Amino acid sequence: MRKHLFIIGVLVANIVSAQLFTANGTIAGATTNTATGNVGIGITTPESKLSIYNNGGVGSNQLQLTTAHNRNPDRYFMKNTVYGTGSEDVTFFLKHDGQMYVDGNVGIGTQVPQAKLEVKGDFRAGAGNNYLFYNGAADIILRYLDRGQGGRAIVHDTGNILALNYQNDFTGGTKIGSSFFVNDTNASLQGKFEAKEIKVTLTPTADFVFEENYTLPKLDEVEKHIKEKKHLPEIASAKEMKKEGVNIGEFQIKLLQKIEELTLYMIEQNKQIKEDKAAIKIQSEKITLLENQLKELKTKNK
Repeated sequence: MRKHLFIIGVLVANIVSAQLFTANGTIAGATTNTATGNVGIGITTPESKLSIYNNGGVGSNQLQLTTAHNRNPDRYFMKNTVYGTGSEDVTFFLKHDGQMYVDGNVGIGTQVPQAKLEVKGDFRAGAGNNYLFYNGAADIILRYLDRGQGGRAIVHDTGNILALNYQNDFTGGTKIGSSFFVNDTNASLQGKFEAKEIKVTLTPTADFVFEENYTLPKLDEVEKHIKEKKHLPEIASAKEMKKEGVNIGEFQIKLLQKIEELTLYMIEQNKQIKEDKAAIKIQSEKITLLENQLKELKTKNK
C-alpha cells in the first residue's frame, strides 16, 4: 500500500512541477484526455494535441530540446521533413548554433505573408542607437551616431513625392554619387550638367534701362573703360569669373541690361542717321537749285 501511495505521489509531483525525465522514450508526468486524445504536460486538462504548462518563476523554460548524439552531426533541435530519410524536402529546422531555415514565406503580424519575410507594421534592425527603422508608413529612418543624429532618409511624401533627407534631418546635406551635393536650399555639381531647358527666376529684371530717368552711359566713357579694364562696365572680368564662378541669373540680367543699352544706342544712332539724311537732302536740293541758277546766268551772258 505504501509503495502504491509513493508512486502516485511521484506522478502527481511530476504533473504539478512539469519536470519530466525519460530514459527509454516513455514520458512520466504526462496526462492524456481520453475523450479528445490531447496530451498535457504540467496540466490536467489539455486543450490541444500537446499542451505544456510551467508555473515556474523567472528563467523557467517552457520547452527545451537538446541533442549531442554523434549520429546527428548538425545537432538539430527541431526539424520537419515531408518524406525520406530526413534530408529531403526539409520545410523547417533549428540548429544548436541558432541557424534556422524555413521553406516558405514567414509572416510577422500577418497570417498570409506575400514574400519570404513580411512584417505588418514597423520594424527595426541594428544595435543600440545605431539602426535602420521603418515605421510602417513608407518612412525609412537611418541613424549611426558616430556620424551624426541621422533622421528620415527616405519618405513617401504627400503628392506622391519621393523625398530624400526629409526636411533636412541630415543637417550635413544629401550627396548623390560623388559629385552632386544638396544642402538645404543650395546644391552643387562637380562636373558637367546637360538639360533641355533651364529656368532661372530672379527679380528685378533689367527693364529699368528703359525708364525715363535712366542715365545711358556715354559711349566715349564705355570706350575708355574697355581700353583700361578689358571688359564691359558692370560685368565681371574673366579673372573674377574664373575665381568666383558666375551667377547665371544675375549674369543673364546684366547681359540683358547691356543689350537694352545697346538697343538705346542704336535707336539714338538711327535718329541721328535720319536727321543726317534729312539735312543731306536739304543740302542736296540747295546745291541742285544753285547749279540751275548758275546755268541760267551762263546762258544769259552768252
